[in-house]
Amino acid sequence: ERLGLLEPCALTVTRSGELLILDKRTRLVTALCLLDWRIKRQWGPFVVADGTLHPVTPRQGIAPTTGRPDGTLVLPDTVWCPADIAALPDGRIEVSEAITGSIAYVDWRGCLKQTSDGASAEFAPLQGPDALAVGPDGMLFVLETNGPSVARLNATGQIVARRADPETLPNPIEAGALAVDPDGTIWVSSRLQGAARPHCCAPSGRIETVTRDRLI
Repeated sequence: ERLGLLEPCALTVTRSGELLILDKRTRLVTALCLLDWRIKRQWGPFVVADGTLHPVTPRQGIAPTTGRPDGTLVLPDTVWCPADIAALPDGRIEVSEAITGSIAYVDWRGCLKQTSDGASAEFAPLQGPDALAVGPDGMLFVLETNGPSVARLNATGQIVARRADPETLPNPIEAGALAVDPDGTIWVSSRLQGAARPHCCAPSGRIETVTRDRLI
């Protein structure tokens, strides 16, 4: 029996015409058909063991008064903590995961294929991976809340570039969001003390705070 959405926190659209919704409470990903809005499949959650992710079959909660399912999930203590979801042009789905500090790569069915902390010969592992965005070239961008910084990952999940400017990037980042426009400019927003403040990082690497005048 499939669960409905309880606390959706992130979404993305695949090239096959599905809307993927990440739910913060159930830790599930729900795939909806964009033509009729029906649920096609649900997958997750995963548990964290030995520093990586492993599939787990969730158990439905049972109401003590009726002995019937109450619409909740009983999750293990080591359940994953997904933050955002994105879809790559090659069909793979990426989910940023806070406990392991990694990116989980899954296929369209929700089968875990790979996890990566982004570490490479040149760059240290991801530092608090959070919001995700896919660039015009198909590369994955990751907002790192412990930087704060933005990392660019190649197709194998390794960091090939990292952009950070402590003077202009929001620090700390709260309820951050990430987007990349067609010319490669990175946009970062963080909601602190009221309205969100977007920041942009041009392809040259310079990060600027977007003033109110530029938003009008």
